[in-house]
Amino acid sequence: MRTNVFVAVGGLIVGIVIALVLVPLLFPPPPIAKGPCSGGNPNDHCIDVMVIMVGGQPQIALIADEQMKARGEIFWTIKNSPGYSWPANGIDFANPGGTPATKPVAPAGEFTNCGPMPGNTTFKCHNGHGTIGSFGYKVTLATLTTTPPTPPVPSLDPWIINN
Repeated sequence: MRTNVFVAVGGLIVGIVIALVLVPLLFPPPPIAKGPCSGGNPNDHCIDVMVIMVGGQPQIALIADEQMKARGEIFWTIKNSPGYSWPANGIDFANPGGTPATKPVAPAGEFTNCGPMPGNTTFKCHNGHGTIGSFGYKVTLATLTTTPPTPPVPSLDPWIINN
């Protein structure tokens, strides 16, 4: 009787080990999504940009101030907003909007290599993080030619905070 119990337990253990080895081989997990902030540099930041309707008019949804503690890339991605893309000046640190007193201009060379990425749904800038402070920037979206036409949206002026 004892022999049967040991054989049954041994068979169960062997079965579990085989299942643990074979199941991942036969059914591998789905691949990890490759995106701008999918585990590369921990100092990279991703910001979603969405167009919403307010009082029947489209506008860019408010974007929270982004705090950065080290140099890295910033990626702005248009989400859930078909009909919009990034123009060449889609993110503009030189002309941040607002008044100079409320939206200070970043020092030259602080934000570089800015431009839309292939597909025009993501815009990228490098933050050199050489100056501590709060810097305004302007977000501008372009409309695609569609039927019916996509209405233009006013630009938005959030902040990047280097601390």
